[in-house]
Amino acid sequence: MNELTTAKTMTVKEVAAALNVSEDSVLRATKEKYPEIVKNGKTTLLTEIQVTAVKLVIEKHHNLRTTAELPKTDLEMMLYDKMVSEWKDRKIEELKTAVSLMQPKAESFDKFLSAKNSQPVGEVAKMLNIGRNKFFAMLRKDKILDTNNTPYQAHMKYFEVIDKPVKIGNEIKNIPVTMVKPEGIDYLAKKYSLTK
Repeated sequence: MNELTTAKTMTVKEVAAALNVSEDSVLRATKEKYPEIVKNGKTTLLTEIQVTAVKLVIEKHHNLRTTAELPKTDLEMMLYDKMVSEWKDRKIEELKTAVSLMQPKAESFDKFLSAKNSQPVGEVAKMLNIGRNKFFAMLRKDKILDTNNTPYQAHMKYFEVIDKPVKIGNEIKNIPVTMVKPEGIDYLAKKYSLTK
């Protein structure tokens, strides 16, 4: 790589033409970065490494993105390639992390949606990562369930109420229990999944 980056040289004028900036801009950036190579009365030659460094200095002071969008040197292309590769690796890791965090919830959601029968409200609350009591309170506040935790008529298409026999003392009473239909699970997931 050393042979590649040191064998090629450009004059200040050539660099200015390639970057579409003034020679003074290139000379100032060269003096800032490499003061030892600029000598009065002598042609200043810049290696590929130096041209890349000078371009980066100029970019801080000029908006070269519109005039010199593409890399001009092999080293510059390698630097961009490295930056893009690192960015891709970071994005892939971020996406893998997001997928691993969503996977259990997605599997649970799929399981509930594929169910042919209704599910208890408490189970739906678990699926949405909302506490059971908090979820019932939210449904009552939003006028989906009444104070007895049974659905209002407008929301009956998402619920069913079944009687559950409960032994109280010596007698058995039927207590109404609200169940969520599969389409209700979808409705509630869309309504409450972002409000956790």
